[in-house]
Amino acid sequence: MASLACALVTAATSAHAQREGATPEALVQQGADLARDGNLQRALEVLREALGRERSGRALAELAYVEQSLNLVLEAEEHLAEALTLSDERWVRHHARDVERALESTRASIGAVRVTSNVEGAEVRLNGALAGRTPLREAVRVPLGRVVVEARAAGYRTTSREAMVRSGETAEAHVSLDRDAPPTPEAPPPLRCAPGLVLRDGLCFAPEPVDDGSISPYRWMLYAGGAVTVVSMGVAIGLGLNGNGIEGAYLARCGGAGVAASCAGDWRTTQDTLSSQAAAVNTFWVLSSLGAVTAAVGLGLELQRARRRPSMTRAALTVVPAGVRLTW
Repeated sequence: MASLACALVTAATSAHAQREGATPEALVQQGADLARDGNLQRALEVLREALGRERSGRALAELAYVEQSLNLVLEAEEHLAEALTLSDERWVRHHARDVERALESTRASIGAVRVTSNVEGAEVRLNGALAGRTPLREAVRVPLGRVVVEARAAGYRTTSREAMVRSGETAEAHVSLDRDAPPTPEAPPPLRCAPGLVLRDGLCFAPEPVDDGSISPYRWMLYAGGAVTVVSMGVAIGLGLNGNGIEGAYLARCGGAGVAASCAGDWRTTQDTLSSQAAAVNTFWVLSSLGAVTAAVGLGLELQRARRRPSMTRAALTVVPAGVRLTW
């Protein structure tokens, strides 16, 4: 298969090279020989090349004969008529009668079709070839026989119809175009959430945790911190008051202006006791502060968790006659 393709390419290249070096007369003779052998498409190609190099009467006529065979009658008519104008050429003078008969035969195989449409500016094609835009002022010349008339315009559906063109008559073809229906908007595909997410109000959310009635760790932080704060504050206040009582009792026994010799031991004992209680009071105040911070953090985290659960009761801070009430 590869060898066959290579041979075909080589042959085509060789033929092209031969045509490049051939004279216009030789190309015309080559085209005529190809036409006699029935290779019309190849003959058409060679004769067009010859005509491109030299517009001679014989090249025009030989090309027209091939075009006649391929039903390219409009092109054939044009080339035959042009060949007859070159009467100073010997070949044309010698074959003038044959060319005239070919021209008459060609013109006899040409008819006309008048195309109308309900839309101005519509593009009209006859057998696929562009004929112009509506309104077409004159009938369009076409080969005899069945002709496919096609019209198209922006905003209209392309429409085609057939017309039968007969000798000596002008066929009529009216092509009515219908407007394009506006495209029906497609319904958007249903929204699907990724696995593990749930659809709510057109958006995807993580599934809400099920409230099983248990106390969250954040509430435990709030409760524990609050308890530590209250207890520590109570103990610190109690120790402070007790220290004040001890100091008052000492002053009542020994007076405050000076320390008598008999009260020296009592004074040292009282000072040691007050120092120990002062250290304990400071410790409990620190524990109270830590408890308050823990309770505040727990409250904040619990409120944030409640806001992320819209289906459950939201946290709220309300003022009631008895004071302030926090619910969540």
